[in-house]
This record gives sequence, C-alpha cells and structure tokens, in this order.
Amino acid sequence: MKPLNEIIESIDSVVVKAYESKRIGDSVSDAADSASTLAGYQAIGDGWRTIEHEYESIIDMLAYDIGHDLAYSSDQLLPIEECVALAESLSMHAESGSTWVTNHSPKTYGHNGTVFGSWNPVSDWTFDKAIVAVGHHKTLFICFFAED
Repeated sequence: MKPLNEIIESIDSVVVKAYESKRIGDSVSDAADSASTLAGYQAIGDGWRTIEHEYESIIDMLAYDIGHDLAYSSDQLLPIEECVALAESLSMHAESGSTWVTNHSPKTYGHNGTVFGSWNPVSDWTFDKAIVAVGHHKTLFICFFAED
C-alpha cells in the first residue's frame, strides 16, 4: 500500500490533506470529530452526514474531488483514470467495513445548472470538504480545500 504522504504529493491539482489515527469515540460523529481535531481542524458534532454508499461510489466521489477544484468545479484538472487510481490508493487506508461521513450535504441542481449544497466547515478556508472513514479501530480523515 502506497503511503498517504506519497499519494497526497502526487495530487498537485488541488489542496488535499489526509491523516490516519486511532479511533477515539463511541459514536461515528464523535470519532469523526476526534479525527478532525487530531488533524488540526474543527469538530462539527451532529454536522457529519453519513455517505450512503457502495465502495464504488466512494471511489467516484474521491476521484471527482481529486480532479476538481472546490471553488471552480467545472474543469477536470487531471485525467479521470489518474483520479480514480489516486482515489483507490487513498481509500485503501480506510479500515474494511468503515462508515464514511462528510461535512457536506447532498448536492441538488437548479434549473439553470446551479449547484446548491451546504456544508459545515471544519477549517478557516473559504471552501472545505472533509470525508472521514470511521472504522472499528482507526479513522481516515481526508479534506479538500479551496479559496476563490
């Protein structure tokens, strides 16, 4: 398995950080808060939203986030194949059977193509998107950042 720091270094099109830590907390929200604060960011309590997923959809979401700037998401910054490979490498650091949560709400699209969504910030950046894999023994905290 490729080390997290090597994966992050190879994603040079967007600002992303990733951290592994021991699981702390009984609930998924408590564990996600602990992972966020251990990584140097904010706890958001009940602001974490469970990602209803199959493994492939987690890869799709990570690949999209790797390939698109949060502030200007219209352009694909890296080839999709590279994004998928990097997403798979990141996800390998999650414990099998993890519950995945995010600080973002599902996106809905307006009639003019506008994306509506909300999030509970974990940082002081203009935009951030945290994704946390909460396992029985460890957590994987991944966060994408952008300024506009």
